[in-house]
Amino acid sequence: MKLKNLWWVLLVVYVALAYWLTVFSRVFTGSAGVEWQPFWTYKAILNEGKEYLVADIVNNVLLFMPIGALAGLVVTQIPQIARKWWKGWTVVLFAGILLSVGIEAFQLYLKCGLCETDDIIHNTWMYDRDGSCQTRNLNNKQIILCAFG
Repeated sequence: MKLKNLWWVLLVVYVALAYWLTVFSRVFTGSAGVEWQPFWTYKAILNEGKEYLVADIVNNVLLFMPIGALAGLVVTQIPQIARKWWKGWTVVLFAGILLSVGIEAFQLYLKCGLCETDDIIHNTWMYDRDGSCQTRNLNNKQIILCAFG
């Protein structure tokens, strides 16, 4: 199997795993929870002492980081996008937003979790030391490494 095909397979498998962990493995409660206020978790942690929410934030970041890295590797395999690094960064960012919105929509529709803007923010936060994606050379090809997190 070629390396570029491996990135695609790993990305699809990991996205399926993320959907399983965040939607389909949960108990269907019969009532939908929605929190539209951005950064409500931070307010709850700081103002209400709900420190357990820190673990939720960290888990979201850790769950979605590999998806961003794999998406960055996959995007570099598409010549029309790979020619300009900013195109790859934009594609990865919007793919992350769509993935996260999809998960939250499923949670709302299936009534199996809290649909919240904070999860979308945490799941699509692009980062590195200067706030953008990294470009690196791998086997004489430029790759874009991004992270949802």
